[in-house]
Amino acid sequence: MVQLKSKGRGVIMNRSIKLLLLNDNILKKLEERHIYQVNSLINLDLESQGFSNEEARAIFDAFEQYKKEELKKELRGRVSYFPPEYLNAKYSFGGLGLSLRAFNALSNYHVSRVTELVSLVVNFEIYEIDNLGAKSVTQIMEKVKSIVEAEKMSATLTIYQNQHPFDNILIREMGFSDIMTGKLSELGLTTLGKLRKGYLSGKLGEAFNYKTLKAIIQMIAEYFSTMPDDEFYFFRLYLVEKWLGRITWEEIKKLIEADQVLNLDDLRGRMKTCQNLVIDEEEVRLPYFREKIKTCNLKPESEAIMLARFSGMTLQAVANRYHKTRERIRQIVRDRLPQVSLFLEKALVKEYNKFIWHPEVFKKTYAIDELSFNVVRYLGNKISFEVEPEFPAAYIQSLFDQKLVKPFPMTEFHALLPKLFLPKITIYGDSVDLMTKRQFLEYVIFHFIPKKGLHKSKILIKANQVAMDNGLDYRFDKYMDIVTNTIQGLRYVRYYDYSIITEAVLQKLRAILWEVDSVYSGTYFYRKHLDFMKTIDVRDGYELHFLLRRYFGKSKEFAGVIDFNRQPMLGIVGKLYSDVIVEHWKKLDGPIDIDKFINDLIYNYGYHSGTLINIINSTLGDYISLRVLYNQKPHLSTEVQRKIKNLLTDDFYELGELGRILEQHGIKESDYQYFSNFWLKSMGYKTHDINYVIKQNFTSLKKLFYDKVLAEDIYHVTAKDHQMRETTLILFIETLREQYLAFPVKDENLVTMKYLETQGITEQSLRDFVAALEAYLPKQTFFTYESLLREKYQNASPALKAIDKYHFDREMIVDLIRNVPGIKKTTKGDLFRIATEPTIINEFVEELDKKLHFENAEAMRVYVMENYGLNVKKFY
Repeated sequence: MVQLKSKGRGVIMNRSIKLLLLNDNILKKLEERHIYQVNSLINLDLESQGFSNEEARAIFDAFEQYKKEELKKELRGRVSYFPPEYLNAKYSFGGLGLSLRAFNALSNYHVSRVTELVSLVVNFEIYEIDNLGAKSVTQIMEKVKSIVEAEKMSATLTIYQNQHPFDNILIREMGFSDIMTGKLSELGLTTLGKLRKGYLSGKLGEAFNYKTLKAIIQMIAEYFSTMPDDEFYFFRLYLVEKWLGRITWEEIKKLIEADQVLNLDDLRGRMKTCQNLVIDEEEVRLPYFREKIKTCNLKPESEAIMLARFSGMTLQAVANRYHKTRERIRQIVRDRLPQVSLFLEKALVKEYNKFIWHPEVFKKTYAIDELSFNVVRYLGNKISFEVEPEFPAAYIQSLFDQKLVKPFPMTEFHALLPKLFLPKITIYGDSVDLMTKRQFLEYVIFHFIPKKGLHKSKILIKANQVAMDNGLDYRFDKYMDIVTNTIQGLRYVRYYDYSIITEAVLQKLRAILWEVDSVYSGTYFYRKHLDFMKTIDVRDGYELHFLLRRYFGKSKEFAGVIDFNRQPMLGIVGKLYSDVIVEHWKKLDGPIDIDKFINDLIYNYGYHSGTLINIINSTLGDYISLRVLYNQKPHLSTEVQRKIKNLLTDDFYELGELGRILEQHGIKESDYQYFSNFWLKSMGYKTHDINYVIKQNFTSLKKLFYDKVLAEDIYHVTAKDHQMRETTLILFIETLREQYLAFPVKDENLVTMKYLETQGITEQSLRDFVAALEAYLPKQTFFTYESLLREKYQNASPALKAIDKYHFDREMIVDLIRNVPGIKKTTKGDLFRIATEPTIINEFVEELDKKLHFENAEAMRVYVMENYGLNVKKFY
């Protein structure tokens, strides 16, 4: 299989695939797969696209030839196709008959000779001139065209040829967006040839604004410009693919000597102006990542995060420094790195992937520092911590021989990298054998983790702390499940002494497995054999399951017999958790309280109640109503079904509400037995979340309510909405507020974000207000909306002022206060503080009294009313 690869992309790669030296059959096959530009070939798996090996090789070779030719053009530089003296002597600039506006605009641009004017057109720079209108450009184009035709220069200035090989390239093959392709097609500009002629006639300038015109002309220029790529894209690509990111002038000279047209001094001068290359007397190289990132216009924080991460800081350390989550730090590094293109470290990735390198050997061989190595490692193949590094001495010597890296005596690895060869490390003063990453984590678990254990994430924090305290090169971002000295329970991972597991213990554990005749939780056997569990230091059913799977999960004795399901479940092969539930349900001789059914299963099998109720709902949900599990389908007469169907009109019903409605219309519970999907579905309804019936076209009661609210500007909570359970309705409204979708205000109204946006208020401005409020509010300090007004809080930040100018009602500001992270509100009254514990009015009053020493309760109440707008008579 041939797969095309290229490190990075350039605009010049957007050219049509018709520029490649490919036969018509291959071109047709590519176009049938909607592959029109050269850049579409990068990383394309040709075999999966149905190309034969011969076709794939032809495409690969053509792509390589294309890059080689473009590299030559970059090294050669601008080519002069006509003698300036000849044209300037024959044609007077002032005698061209240009309009005064055109003449003045060109003069201000220091254009005073005919050759300069021709160059502006040929090099696609004519529209860069200020104050040059469309009519003036059209006039200039006509003048230049007449000169080119008179002097028969179209042979060298190919853009003026009557027929050009590129003319038949369709615009949809050139990389234009779908919108732009549509606009051009509407004007009849469907091919590159028509675009070329539109440019030379000035018609393009009459049809498009400057921004759009510039983008179109840039596309045309990719095919006809005589200007070299000042960014040296293909040269940089060549450094990545062939030269490990750097090349000496001697090697460049060999390239140039192969083409006598090239000029080394001119090339050196042009390269000095390229910000994407670093040049000195000996060599040209790509910038290192730390150099390149400073030119990429990233946000300062994003740049700092990437440098910190690659400098060796752990994800957690970077997250702590910049007040973000570990996942957000991962996202920033992942998403911003592609914006930093063609830096030297990219050239070393393929080298990194060739062996399992020790970091110090790789850094020494390729003369890079820790940050650069971490960048290479991030981009390279992921290597298991279990694999020991190798020392590829022969390959390093071959790099010396090819002059791809600067040679040095191999013995310097011993002299300069003592850490690589030392057999000992020191941890808090104790000298221990050098350990692999896994062994170090096991060491930390044994010596520094409490006996009860810790969550995996906290074990990693401790391991990183021990490594940092002792200056050791161990960093952990992910827990290693391959450690051999732990046992994993319900909540914690802890150290476990496996010397406890003797042959006699294994026999007893094996006997437990032979007791499995259905599907159980390990908790059942833990409780059943509690004394034995204590003797082998097993503390819950999860730990028992962990031991059983470790010792017997892959044994032939239990293969095809015991299924070691997800911890802590154990079952016979072929039987499911849900099968056990259905078995017991079929044994029922009448309806049963769902809690009793659940408790019976927990007692007999050790199941976890939360998981159990979910499985019961998924398997027997149609038989459950009002927390009663029925053993028979309900039976309804045709007349009862007709009556109920006629009564069901609302989008939802609370079950108690629906029962009352049916009773009011003469339908007794015995007529339908219980609410079930068995008969609700035929009426367009379904049960939902134990307590409700909703129309089938709604996915949930929450979605139903959200859709109603968000369809309005200001939504009034209806009497029907109050048929929901109070806790459910409150939860829905609070969630709308937390998600900035709608905000509860006076008279049971909800103001939607849609309405606020019509008033010029954006969601981001509200989020900025809340963030600014969080920064303004001191922790553990009681406040109310009224106390904030007395402080003139809105003057503390532009974000606060921006919302204050809208003069929101008190309720709206209180909604936003409640969105502040960590805010706690009293059950009654709008008293707040940022805290981890609940906010209680009595604590507030006691705190004030200790601080101000009120003479009596009335004085305190007056003070609170005046300063906090809070009437504490009701609460104190």
